[in-house]
Order: sequence, then C-alpha cells, then structure tokens
Amino acid sequence: MLEVVTAGALSAFLGAVYNGAAGEVGKQLLVSTHELVHRTLGRRAVAPTLTEPAARDDLAARLSVLLRERPALAGEWRSAMGVVPRLRTATTGAPWPPMPIPPRSFQNREKVLDRLDEELKRPYQGAPRAVQLYGPAGIGTSATALHWMARREDTFGEHRIHLDLRDVPGVPAPTPAAVLAALLARTGLAPDALPPTEQGRIEEFRRRIAGQPALVVIDHVTAAAQVRHLVPTTSDAFLLVVVSGPPLPRTALEATRVDVPPLSDRHALALLRSLAAEEAPKRRRKTPAEADVIAASEGNAQALLTAVRRLIAEHEAAPHREESAHSGDPVREAARHAHASLPPASARVLRLSAVCGWPLLDAGLAASLAAVPYEEAVTALADAVEHGLLDPRPDGRHRFSPRVRDHLADAAGRLDGLSDCALAVRRGAEALRDRALRTARAALPQSWRTAPPAGLAGPAPGEPASPDPHTALAHLCAETPNIVAAVTLARDFGHPDVALALGRALWPVQLKSGYWDETLPAMRLLVTLADEYRPGTEEAAAAHFQLAHCLGQLGRYEEARTAAGAARAHEEAAGHLRGQASAVEYVGLLHLYEAQPEPAQECLAAADALYGRIGPDDRGFDDLPRAQALLTRHQGRALWLRGRLTEARAHQETAVGRFEELEDDANRAKTLSELAETLHTMGRAEDALTHIEAAEELLGGEEHARRAFLVTLRERVTGAGT
Repeated sequence: MLEVVTAGALSAFLGAVYNGAAGEVGKQLLVSTHELVHRTLGRRAVAPTLTEPAARDDLAARLSVLLRERPALAGEWRSAMGVVPRLRTATTGAPWPPMPIPPRSFQNREKVLDRLDEELKRPYQGAPRAVQLYGPAGIGTSATALHWMARREDTFGEHRIHLDLRDVPGVPAPTPAAVLAALLARTGLAPDALPPTEQGRIEEFRRRIAGQPALVVIDHVTAAAQVRHLVPTTSDAFLLVVVSGPPLPRTALEATRVDVPPLSDRHALALLRSLAAEEAPKRRRKTPAEADVIAASEGNAQALLTAVRRLIAEHEAAPHREESAHSGDPVREAARHAHASLPPASARVLRLSAVCGWPLLDAGLAASLAAVPYEEAVTALADAVEHGLLDPRPDGRHRFSPRVRDHLADAAGRLDGLSDCALAVRRGAEALRDRALRTARAALPQSWRTAPPAGLAGPAPGEPASPDPHTALAHLCAETPNIVAAVTLARDFGHPDVALALGRALWPVQLKSGYWDETLPAMRLLVTLADEYRPGTEEAAAAHFQLAHCLGQLGRYEEARTAAGAARAHEEAAGHLRGQASAVEYVGLLHLYEAQPEPAQECLAAADALYGRIGPDDRGFDDLPRAQALLTRHQGRALWLRGRLTEARAHQETAVGRFEELEDDANRAKTLSELAETLHTMGRAEDALTHIEAAEELLGGEEHARRAFLVTLRERVTGAGT
C-alpha cells in the first residue's frame, strides 16, 4: 500500500528547513529543498515561499496531492525529510559540558538552597519550574546557583548547563537570539546546524531538553527578554535565572522570586575564618580586627572575600592610598582598601585596565592599556587576584566584578586623569586591533578579506607566534566579546579607523563559527560609522559586506541585498574590482536561497565579468583562481536549480578540478556533494554515490552537519535507484 506523504509532515519539514539550520549546510539544504519543490510542481511554477507559515501550509497541501500520483518522488521526499533529525543530532562532541566548580567560600545559604529544593519538588500542575535568584552585587547569587547545581547531580545528572552571559558578546548586552545560540552551543549543537531564526532556536532548544530532566542556569542576566523564551514548558526541566541587582519585573518573567540575603555576623565570621584558614575554636569570640572587617562588609560575601585577601596578602600601605569617605557600598569599600594596599605600579595597571569595562582582561591587553612591559602586567594581575580585585578564569584571562571595576575606574579618573584614561583606551583598542587582525589572518590564511594591512607588527609578548587555523579561530572566538566592546569604545572615543579594522577582524568568526547575532549589532554600528567617516573606501565596503553576510545567514534576505548593494557601491568608488565581484556574487547567492535561479544566474554572470577585468597589476589577481573556482561552483548550483542539468554538471566538475589543483579539500567536498545531487537528478545513481563517498573522505572531523546531510543524500539516491 502506498504510504502518503501528508501535508502536515511536509509543512513541518519545510518549516524546519527554513528555521532549522544556518551556515553552508543549512543553505545547501534550503536550495536542495527548493529543487525538490520545483521538480514536484514543474519547473515553470512560481518560486516557493518558505518564510510564512500560511504559505508553507498551502505549498505542502499542493505537494501532498501531487505526490500521491508519483510514488518514486514521494519516496525521495520521505528520504529527504530524514535530514532534519540528523542535523538536530549533529553535535560537536559531548552534548552537555561539565559544570563550573562551585567556590569553596560559601556560608549561610541553606535557607536559599532549601527554597530552591522546594520549588523543584513542588507539584507541577502546569506552572513552569523557573526561579529568579537575585540580590545585590557581590552578595553571592552566582555562588549559590553553582552550589545548588552541584547538589542536584542526583536529579539532573550530566544534564546541567551553566551559561554566564558575560561570556556572550553583545552591544550593549547579548540579544535573546545570541543567548539562544550560546545555549545551543553548550548542548553541543554543531555551528552549521544552528537555526538562523530566533523562533527556530527556541524550538530547537525545547527539543533538545525534552524528555529528560534538565537544569539550565543563566547567570548575570540583565533583561527579561534574554531568558523569557527559556522558561520550561515541561515538568522535567528547571530554569534558574541569576540576577546581580534588583529583580526583573514579575510581569516580564514568569518565575518564582528567591532573594539571597546578607550574611549574618555569625556566618560572616565563619566565612572569614575559613578564608583565612583559621583553625581556632569556633566558640572564640571575634577579634576587634575581625569585627571591623565584618561590619564593613555589611554581610556582602564579595566584600568580605576582598577584605580577607587584602589582609593576608601582607602588603604595606602604598603611597597612592585614598582617604575618601566611606562609599556606603561594601563591595566598593572593600575594593578601595584592597586597591590602597597594592604596590603603586600594580595599582596603576589595574586602574587603567578597569576604565571602560573591558569584558575580559589578560596580561597582553593590560600591558597595552597601562603602557608597561608585559612582565610588569603579569605581576600586576597576579597582585590583583591575590587582593581579591580580579577573578581569574581557566583560560588565563581575568574578569572584574562590576562594583570593583566601577571603583577602580573612578579612582583612575581621580588619580591618573581623564587624559591618561582616554589614552589607555586608545592603546588598548589599537593593541586589540593588531592582535585580532593577526589572529584573523591565521584563522583564514587564504582569504583576501583577512589580508593584514601594511606595517602590522609581529606577535606581542604572550601571543602565539603562528597558531594553526583551528587554534587561531578558537582564540578569535574567545576574544570576540572584547572586540565587540572595543568597536563601541573606538567609536565613542573618536577612532573610526580602529573601529573599522576591528570589525574586519570579526570576519572569520562570522564565516566559520556562526557568530551572526553576536556581531550583528557591532556591524550595524560600523556601517553607520563607515558611511559617515569613510565613504567610498574598502573599509566601508567590508563593513557593509559583513553586515550583508550576517543578515543573509539569519534569513533576512531583503536587508542583506541592500547591504550587499551598498558594499558594491563603496567597492566601485574605491576602484576595487575584487570586492565588487564578491558583493555581486553574494547577491546571486541570496537569490538562490530564495529559489530565484534566473536572477541568481544573472548576478553570477555579472560577477564573472568583473573577475575577468582583473589584470596582473590589479589587487586580487593572485586570488583569482580560488575566487573563480567558487563562482563556477555557484553557477553550477544555479543551473541545477533551473533544470539545466548538463550545464550544471559541467560547471561543477570544472570546479572540483580547480579545487583539487588548489588543494582546497573543504570546497572540493562541498562541490562534490552538490555534483552528487545533480547526478542524482539526472538519474545517474552510481555516479552520485561515488561522489558522495569521495566527499565524505574529504570531510574534517568537525563537519558533523555536512556528514549528516550526505548520509541523507545517499538514502535519497539509493531509494530512487531501487
């Protein structure tokens, strides 16, 4: 009996294709689905629309009726629909990473922990298991959350995720879509399987935690919108939102409020003695010195920790000691005393490093900010950690807590002067620019977009000399929060050239790591800056092109075409043929993604003509072989979508040969998979399977999503050939 492909199943598949995966694999799946639709409806049918649910439902109903009369094609649709669950399991490794180690310094939170336990164990009755844990900065909200996570291993096992939003880039804070992208990455979702739309990411997140106990902790939340869509819809999942400061409005987030109160004097004393490794009997009364520290901390755990670290560091008071009055803020007051006891050189490095709130700090950046030797910055950061003014991270970077940073930045204004503070920001942005440009080049050594500017110095102290592309990309991803912040700082302090160069350094993470939402606000800022200060230049063109790429990957095709058009105009004004061709070619790809092969082919032909005008004396000439091989590949795809199969095959075979000559295995594998689809459409099943196997042999270990796509393509081919 013929198994009917239902309209509901088809609509769900079409929605999953549109919302289900970005990156190159997602775009290949999108174009493949367009071709299946065209072949089912007839080549002259109106191009399908996948953006609106109603349009998808209507298209699915039409397809379902037609497939009842075409069993072979119905079988291929059923095979094609198997790619969606495979992409959802295309992970980069262990799906749930180890949770952070809770801090040892922890006292007097049993009531809060018990309150969280009560919320976990209460009858579900449809009310979501979500808690907002809040309290003043430094009171211990994050520590409480981490300790409760550790205690709940018996309930959730390995299915516990901790996401610190300070690690997610954003201007001025990470967007909800960026939070979802980071959270899905924590579950192990491969970058190429990341849904392009916010709604797609919400659905993917809910699927990945469904049917199993799961604990999700989102730390340092600043707006309800960042976590509103993470509120669980099942009884198995638990969301813990951690807010450092006043609670989020009840009307904005459906979550039970639990506050973290100040430490009592008794527990503050116990914490103080545990931090100082005090072994005296617990019944001993506190000393006058202990009483002073406890009174000054006002029950704030961070203030107490900073004060104890300062005391046990045993540094004599330094000449820069401040005599300001008590601030009324126990964390800032503890920071004031700790700062006063630092060696003067270390204190200056720390103050200038706190100016303007860099998300992450390492010795290289600190050395540039303070204009001191690298070794002196290493010492300063070590002193700061010892005095409780910096929080070290496992990757060698450091982070200020907000209230400590605020005090140090204010002290910098008083003691170092606004002029020196402004110079520090410029030095830091320029040093970060140079480091980011070097790393971007190492991450994408073949791309003309990452070519270093003339006169770029070699690696700074503490910076890897020549990392391999994979390592360089990982470093650049880790540096992205600082780069995004530096773009805004460079703009605000009047350094547009520095800001635009920082933006160019983001290209590898946009192209390879799926950092679209994380960098999109910065790119929007940069195109405004470029149009105002650098119109008609390659810098302006680069900003518009990177914006176009972000928008295109996120499925905002109309906006992406506008940005790509602006990029072409700037490249034309600058006389840069290579850049013009790239912008026109990208518009062609956008048309392909929207199932418009005719205008796509026109754009690709126009790009080909521009490439043909590049002579031996023009910039970009050395890049022509690779650029033209990519263009030939894209032309083959457009011809395939139009049904001109013989021409499509010829273009794709030419591209495969060129990539083989260039030793570009990554693009060779992509083209082989596209050629296999063309051969399958031509009815050449054996040839298609041969090319699928060849593509699989070329895949790298990280290309999980592409491997999943090829598995499904093999099933389509073998199913159609039997």
